[in-house]
This record gives sequence, structure tokens and C-alpha cells, in this order.
Amino acid sequence: MSRGLVIGMLVGALFGFGSTLRAQSNLATLVGTVKDSSGGVVPNAAVAVKNLGTGLERSAKSDASGDYSVPNLQIGHYSLTVTLTGFETTTIPDIELQVGQTARVDPILQVGSATQQVTVSTTAPLLATTTSSVGQVVDHKVLEDVPLNGRAFWQLTQLTPGATYTPGGANPYTGTTAIRARAVNVSVNGSDPQQTGWSLDGANITEPQLGGTAVQPNVDAIQEFKVESGNMSAEFGHTPNMVTATIKSGTNQYHGNAFEFLRNDKLDARNFFFHAPVGAAQSKDVLKRNQFGGTFGGPIKKDKTFFFVDYEETTVRQALVFSNVVPSLAMRNGDFSALMPSTQILNPLSKYAPFPNNQIPSSMFSSQALFFLKYMPAPNFSQGGTDRAVFGNRLALNTAKADLKIDEQFTAKDHLMGRYSINDNAEDNPNPFPALGSPGNHSRGQSFSLALTHIFSPKWLNELRFGYYRMIFLFQGPLQGTNVDQQAGVQGLELQPYGGFPEIDMAGYDSFNGSPTNCLPKSNHVRSYQYSDTVSRVSGKHNMKMGMEWFHNILGYVNGGVSEGVFDFEGTYTGDAFADYMLGLTDSVTRDGGVPLQGTYGNFMSWFFQDNYRITSNLTMNLGLRYEINPFYTGQRGQVSGFNLTTGKLVIPSNFDPTAQPISSELVPLFNDRYVLSKSVGLPNSVRPSDKKDFGPRIGLAWRPFGSNKWAIRLAYGIFYAYPDNNLPNNTSAVPPISAVDQTYNDRPPLAPSHDWGNFFQGVPLAGLPNPNSGQPCPGGFVAISCAQPSLSTGALHSRLTYVQEYNFSVQRELTPSLTINAGYVGNNTHRLAQFISINDPPPGQGDIQARRPYVQWGGIAYAQYGGKASYNALQTSLISRSWHGLSLLGNYTFSKCLDDGSAENGTTLLLIPFNRAPCNLDRTHAGAFSYDYELPFGHSRLFLSGVSGWVDQIIGGWHASGIATLQSGLPFSATVGDRANTGVGGQKPDVTGAPIMPQTVECWFFTSANSACTALLPNASNWFALPPRYLRYGTGGRNILRADGLKTWDFSLFKNFRISETRYAQFRSEFFNFTNHPTFSAPSTRVDRGSGGSISSTLNPARQIQLALKLYF
Repeated sequence: MSRGLVIGMLVGALFGFGSTLRAQSNLATLVGTVKDSSGGVVPNAAVAVKNLGTGLERSAKSDASGDYSVPNLQIGHYSLTVTLTGFETTTIPDIELQVGQTARVDPILQVGSATQQVTVSTTAPLLATTTSSVGQVVDHKVLEDVPLNGRAFWQLTQLTPGATYTPGGANPYTGTTAIRARAVNVSVNGSDPQQTGWSLDGANITEPQLGGTAVQPNVDAIQEFKVESGNMSAEFGHTPNMVTATIKSGTNQYHGNAFEFLRNDKLDARNFFFHAPVGAAQSKDVLKRNQFGGTFGGPIKKDKTFFFVDYEETTVRQALVFSNVVPSLAMRNGDFSALMPSTQILNPLSKYAPFPNNQIPSSMFSSQALFFLKYMPAPNFSQGGTDRAVFGNRLALNTAKADLKIDEQFTAKDHLMGRYSINDNAEDNPNPFPALGSPGNHSRGQSFSLALTHIFSPKWLNELRFGYYRMIFLFQGPLQGTNVDQQAGVQGLELQPYGGFPEIDMAGYDSFNGSPTNCLPKSNHVRSYQYSDTVSRVSGKHNMKMGMEWFHNILGYVNGGVSEGVFDFEGTYTGDAFADYMLGLTDSVTRDGGVPLQGTYGNFMSWFFQDNYRITSNLTMNLGLRYEINPFYTGQRGQVSGFNLTTGKLVIPSNFDPTAQPISSELVPLFNDRYVLSKSVGLPNSVRPSDKKDFGPRIGLAWRPFGSNKWAIRLAYGIFYAYPDNNLPNNTSAVPPISAVDQTYNDRPPLAPSHDWGNFFQGVPLAGLPNPNSGQPCPGGFVAISCAQPSLSTGALHSRLTYVQEYNFSVQRELTPSLTINAGYVGNNTHRLAQFISINDPPPGQGDIQARRPYVQWGGIAYAQYGGKASYNALQTSLISRSWHGLSLLGNYTFSKCLDDGSAENGTTLLLIPFNRAPCNLDRTHAGAFSYDYELPFGHSRLFLSGVSGWVDQIIGGWHASGIATLQSGLPFSATVGDRANTGVGGQKPDVTGAPIMPQTVECWFFTSANSACTALLPNASNWFALPPRYLRYGTGGRNILRADGLKTWDFSLFKNFRISETRYAQFRSEFFNFTNHPTFSAPSTRVDRGSGGSISSTLNPARQIQLALKLYF
């Protein structure tokens, strides 16, 4: 392909792909004051900045105060040359500029002839003296040298104070998690990962549903990235935190590498919970992992056109270890005598009389229970009295990723950058129950970016940018295509668009994870377009930016819903969930018809102005203002809704298409008295009007006390809006007349259950039936066309967007030119958090649940609103050392507290909102990460044995040790009980009567007398909780009152470079993940009233894994 054609395609794409605007600070700025040898400022000095890789030059002049500024520089290495008649020419030969950095370099001119040259050896300072934002740069050396389990660059975000992520555990690839964008689950300063934005080469790559990103370049392709963790400038928006990464660019020299990483279970430690199959000689779970690829970049035309390309492929074959809590073999045959005397099995069909000796006659077994039982693995291991089925189920995962980047320097004033990135994933994902197979899944993330930069003059610069992000996935369900319910003799679930295995939940035991568990099959197609224009102006003491953005997001979905049915067994009737299961006595059943068409679209506009004003030579004020217009998405073909709390009616878009869903034509005539169209109540087709009041001021100060270059003091305040995650508005479509969701409860004790598993709905279709007595009250007491009482997932009619107030105060000290420390206070307050609230739960009481609901004409109502609150306060410290005698360090420690009244879009029943404020789900009191890279001091020109050469030096020289240690407090969780209040609300709390007893063992993390392992461990202990009295009230225990295990892990690498020539060398690497083989346990089972309560079945980190690699650099 010719150079001209490539450039033409890039330019054509820039102006042909659409029309949104976006600016991202993936560039750098060089500022300083030119002075003479006496310390006086020097005006009108010519400043030339040259990119050492590409030869590109930029120029500026010092003003009357001697100040100069060169903005919008590509990151990389530069030389700085200053000339002025009457002074010697001063050159600083190599200054490294990092992403988002404003580096200060103050040249000193000596009196003399301009033909005389003075070369000064210096580096860009580590001290940030001109910006008040909070963040951390991770450069390419750390990316390439520090061991990364999976080679995912975003894992190194934890090197930023306040930034953490939750590891995927010993089974990181389960449940489609690994190949979704939300696998990138970085939390910054207590916020949910949805509030962390991602950009690549200045283009947005943030997933608009549930956050993260599907574009994850390989670490050898990334030049560096920066975590903007607080008080960003006004050019940043839509998320209060941002990670900006930059792909490497080609230079005037060809460069690249090739690599192969190999991992095999032969070198690994055994999974803590591995249990060999009966009769097998296997001693650990199987793992075979290969990762290979390379990078290559250089000139297409020297000083004009450059390219960079990379490719990486990963194949994983692994036996994932599952440890399922299952009934004993005796219980599968009806013998529950082992539960006596603590649990007496009752016979609800005989006025709740006890079964003699806790034995259920086989003649009473449900045929459906026996049918599904063959899919449940039998126990093969006992853990503290809890029966488990432990085994490894095969995973197959293939991932390929690539990037292509082209830079074209048309003229000295015009530069065009184009980049394309792709991540493609395919997996066979094992079910925790082996008989349910390993459904095939596929996902793909793509990003395209163009940036055209034009320099009008040394003072004026314009950057026009286009970005396109696309993500698709297709996930299949277990036994998809088979109507398993029909085979089991279950009626009432005939509307199954895709077929598959149902979900069967049993309190105290692991569930059958069927298609409804994740609404499978599921397909997402996300497209996000951004176009931006930013103008930069340097004038005297002002460094200004202004611009505007326009996002156009289109999201389409196919959702299998729960059409195969969710069968819930709670122990309501016998006292044990599995006993209920064997009798076929479901507590409730949920069904729908799937959602073959679902989706939304929206346009997000914003404008910003930022001025970094140098008040004095040592004091800079950062002033900014951002204004955004944020809609709450419009449903494709009118597939969204809202709920009127006053009338109890739904509001449906006036453009609602009754042909979009197969069931809508049945629902319209049955429910047209329970909904109104949006225009009739003055609302748009989006139902929720756009939020047009989102003003975000930013102000900060950066001060060098007394003009010193050793200290920097920074403080800042700003307001940041988090644009609406699509998950909330998109999930307001599960209402009639769009679709129908029916959750029906069985009769409540002391009544005998009248709904059996095989015919639970007793002939009533999903859409419901017309009121047999038209105009007369239904059995529920309301008058309607249909007496059906479907559940709703809807939302508020009027909303304001989530916003975060951020503030910080920090002090940074340069101890040496290569070592700095930083300490500061960082805080934020979040207002109007996105949450789903259950607004139609009944108060505690006896009898039928439905009859006690506030809106009796409806079932449960999940109500999306923006009403939550959160706060975060932290002491954050960091240390940076850059190449001190071959040692580089980057570490941090954070002491923090995060509080909210509902995390990750989760709220609670409306009745408990006032009692829900507690530590955030991601609250970590202590968090620290410390990375190091040390070139061992042996060999030629090193501290020890410096005189050796030849083969001796090849053996003892070129060794490096690197690693990263992570220490984090455990995450909070809640102790739970069953539905004591008889409201249908899950996850209810016990009464707390004393301080929790925490043995913190695998069999008994917290004490409960229901767990025999706990009573054996602490025979004299008594419960620190009590079960709330039935039907009277909810428990008094708080949310998130217990803590899981803290994360402690150390990844270590030892590698050696073998020099082949001046520009080529080979590198052999050995990497040890979880080097000490210390297990960090996942949260335990939370039910305090079940025998499995307090027991743990998995780890948060894998057992020690060893990886070997060979890399060739040229």
C-alpha cells in the first residue's frame, strides 16, 4: 500500500466517520523560565524543542518575564536549545516527557557568543510544580520489566495511591468475566469501576455499560499510561477519574521485539481447594498457557511518516477448580437425619408435622427434582462438616490483539496520527456443574482514532480528533437450544425463544447456574463515536485551552432473560432448602419471555475552558469550567419506561413500537389502563429529560515555596459529573406492554403450598388473563383490565446526574534529582449515586406477600434512581525513585474510609434505605503497592567485577530483579439470613447481639453454631447474632459489618539481557506470581443460619505460578 494512499485513508476517515468532538490529555507540556547566570529573567530568547525520535521541532519565545511554554507535545525524548544574541547557545540534550505531564525546565544562559555552545546534562524533574491534579505515570520500563500475571497493563494502576482492583481469583476466566470489558475493574478513591474512564492516544475507549474497556493493548506496545486520580483539568469529563494510555510511535530508527511466554502446571503450586477425582493420580489442576507476539516500528519516510504495529496471541487450556456446596448422598436419598437436632424436617402436606427421624419417603419425591438431580455433582469431599463437590472443569480461551499506528508530519505545522486497535476473544466457558457443559462465548473490542494537529503560531495550536469504540459479544447458555423444562415436565414456561437449562437456587447450597443466571444467551453491540476540537493559546502568563465534545453512543442488546425459569427453594416449608427441592415445593418462580430486542442511544455534549495561570514564577493557578448536557438515553423503538409514584402508572415513550417484542401485542390490550404515553404527561421519548444543569468548576494552586525546586505544595477543588451508565436506563424495559416478568410466590405457612413444581402457574399464561369480572375488583383488590400482577424494572421520571466533589491537599518533596516523596489528603463526596431501589416490598407480616404490597397491582418493582450518597477520605503517600544506581522504585500507601448507602448500582428495599449507610463494597482501609526494578551491580562497568568482559560478562552481567508487592485490607461483606420478615426480600440481616466472633479459618471464617466446624473449633462460643422473630421485622444487623481476607501477594521476576550488538539483545525471563504461595481467601458463605455459613470455597489469588519467557529486542 502506497504512503499516499495510507495518508488519504486516514484523512478521509477523519472527516467521514461522523461529527463528535473530544479532547484528551495524552500529550505533554514543557514550561520554564529562561534566566541568566545572575538569576535575572531573560526575555525574547528563542526556545527550540526537538523530538529525538522523529526530528520534529517546535519553537517558542520567552516573554517579558522570561517564561516560555510549549504545549501539546507527543510524549517521548526531546532536546531543548535556547539562543539569544549576546549569550552562548544552551542545549539540554535529553528530556523525557511523560503522558499528561507539565514539566518545568529552567535554562540558564551564559554571556558570550551565540556560536559558542553549552551542553547541560539534566532531566525533567519528578516534582510537579505547575498542576494541582492528582495522578501517577507508569512508564514503559515499568510496564516491560515488572511481572504482570496475564500481561494486562491496567493491573499496574494499583501503583497509583488510591487505585485498586479486585483480582479474578484462582478461576479468573469463569462466567464470561474475563472477556467482558468490566474485567478491567479499577476503582479509584473508593469509586465504583464504572466511574473510571479509559482513553488510548486521546480517544475514549470506556465501555458505557458497567465500565472498564474491551481494548487492552499488550504491554510491549504501550509507551506509558497515567492514572488521573483526582481534580483533573476541565478538558476531562464524563468520569471523575481517568486512565490515559499511549501506544508507541515509530521513529527514524527501526525498532521492535518478539516474545514468547510459557506457563505450565508442572512448575506451579497446587490450588488450595484442589481435590483429586476419586482414583485419579492427578495432584493439581491442569494449566497450559502460551502467549506470543511482537512489535515493530520505524520510518516509512524519514522525518515525515512513521508506523508502529504490534500483535499478541494468548491460548489458555486450564482445569478450573470449583468447590460446590452440595447435599450429602444420604440427603439425595431423603435421609436428613444428620441435620438433627438443630434442624427438624417438617411435612407441610401434613400440617407441618415432623418427618420421623428426618427421613422423607421416596414416594414423595418430586419427579422434577429427580430429573434435575442428575445434573448436580455428587459430593466427593467434606470440609468441616460441609459436603462439597470439588473438581476441575476444562476451560479453553483464545485471545488475539493488535494495534497499528501511523504518524504523518505533513509540514512543520501539521501532524496527523491514526491508530486502529483490536482485541478478539473466544472461549469455551465451563459451568460449575460439569453436566451443564462449557458454552461457547465470543467478544471483540475495537478502537479507531485520528488526530490532526495544526500550529497556527507559537502561541496558537488546534487539535481535531475523532474516536470510535466498538464492542460486541455473544454468550451462549448451558444446553442452549434444548427445552429442558419440557423434558422435566415443567409447565408454564413455553415462551422460550432460545431454550436452555433453568436456574435453580437452594439457600445454603450452590445453585444450578442455568441460562437465567446471566440472562443467557446474551449479545451486546456497543458503538461510541467521539469527535473533538481543542484550541490551545499561550499568552504571557496564561496557558489556555478551550474546546467542545460530542459523544454519540448506540447500544444494542439481545437478552435471554429468565425465560427458562428461576426456581427458588428457601427451606420455607420443611426447614431445609434441599428438602423443599426434593418435595418440589418452590418458594417462588420467576419467568419472562426473553428480550430479543433491547437498546438505547444518546448524544452527550460538553464544552470546557481551562487556564493555567502563572501568578508568579513559583505559583500557578489552575482555573477551569466545564459544562455538560447529559441525556439519560432514548430507547430503541421506545423500549424504556418510567414510573409515576403518585398514580402507580407506567410512562412509556410515545414512539413505543408494539411489534418490537413478540409478547407486546398480547400485553397492550391487557395493560393499556396501567400506562400512559410520555407526550401526554409532557415528557420526551427518552421519558427522562436531559440534565442541562451540569456545570463543573475546577480550581487549584501549585506552589513552589520560596522559589525552591525541592518542594511543591498543591491543593484543588472541582466538580465532576459521571455520565449515566447505560445499565440503568437500559434495564427499565422490563415492564408491560414492552415485556412481562412474572414472579409468583407459593402459599405462605401455616398454609400448605398449593403450587407444585410441575404446574406452578396453573395454566395462567405469562401475559396474564383478562379480568373475568370486567369492571370489578380483582382478587388483589384493584380494578384493572387484567388481574395479573407482573414485576417491574423501571425508573424515576425526573433525574439529575451523579456528580462528585473532589478536593485534595498534598506536599511533594524532592530528596534527590531521582527521588521524590509525596503525602497528601484526598477526599470526595458523591451525590446522586445511581441505584436500583425495591419500592414495592411489603412490610413484614404473615400471609400472602403480594396482598401486602404498596402498589398491589404490581409485583416487585426495581426502581432506578439517582439518589445515593457516598464519601471518601484518605491519607495518600507515594515514593518515586528513577534509576538510582540501577534501582527504580514506585510505591504507595493509602489509609482511607469510604462510606455509601448502596454500591455498584445496588440499593436495598425502600424500608431499609435509612439503615443502609455503611462501608462501600470496595472500601479498603489499608492499601499499598510497591514495585521495584534493580539492575544487579555485577559485570562490565558495574560496581562489582567491573573489569570483566567477553563470555564472563555474558554470564554474570545483565541480570535484573523486579517485582511488585501488594497489600490490601479485606473487603467488607454482610451477614445474612433467609426471609424471616416474609417479604420476598433476599439477603436480610440477623440481629447483632455482640461483637462478631471471627476465627478466620477456611471452615469457619465467622462463628455460627449452624456450622459444625465452628462448634468443633470453639465449643464454648455462642452466637454473636440472633435470628429475627418471624413475620415481625427485619434484622437489626448492619450492612458490610464483616471483613473478608486481606490481599497479600508478591510477584517476582529475575531476567537477564544477552547483548548481541549495540542495538540488539535477547532477554530470558523467569516470573513467579504469588511467589510465597500465600493464599488470600474469597469472602465466605454469608448465611449465618446454614451449615455452610462462614465456610470458604475459593481464593482471591491463584496459587504460585511460574512463567518463563524469551524476548528478542532489535
